[in-house]
Amino acid sequence: METSASPSRLWRWLLPLAVAACLGVNYLYNAHPPAGALNNGAMSARHPTLLTPAGYAFSIWGVIFSGLIAYTGWQLRPSAQQAPLVARLTPVLTLAVLATTAWTLVFSYELIGLSLVVMLALLGLLAVAYARARRLVLAGAAPAWSTWFLSLYLGWIMLATVLNLVFGLRDALGMQWGAAASLA
Repeated sequence: METSASPSRLWRWLLPLAVAACLGVNYLYNAHPPAGALNNGAMSARHPTLLTPAGYAFSIWGVIFSGLIAYTGWQLRPSAQQAPLVARLTPVLTLAVLATTAWTLVFSYELIGLSLVVMLALLGLLAVAYARARRLVLAGAAPAWSTWFLSLYLGWIMLATVLNLVFGLRDALGMQWGAAASLA
């Protein structure tokens, strides 16, 4: 039986708070960016590469956030309290969601070097989360859908990490790369 002070219980309640914060920050910084911040569309326009996704590609976040919300609700159910997936996935997923929020904030202010550090941490957290969930799914100890949204989340963050690396190298080397130069 889980006690009210158990670490697992704490993580189970931190995740919905982290998801709500992430959704709120993403909405605010994309729909109504504060002074000095740029939304994702403006950042994509300012930093064009051959890998920069078209605006409509960002709709993948709707699917990712839907999966996060579904998992968050599922892991709060009393019947999921003792599920191995909750104990193994929820802490690292909470940290990944917080890293996503942090990345949105630093990237919106064009802090490219810091955004790369945050993105690498996020990539590592999601790789761990996916590996843990997949192991449990393959062992029949977790529902298969738990890896679906994580696959999309991890895949999108892999692409975003490459783009952040390109931006970081450009800034570190003082180069102004156009779309053609990104092929080299």
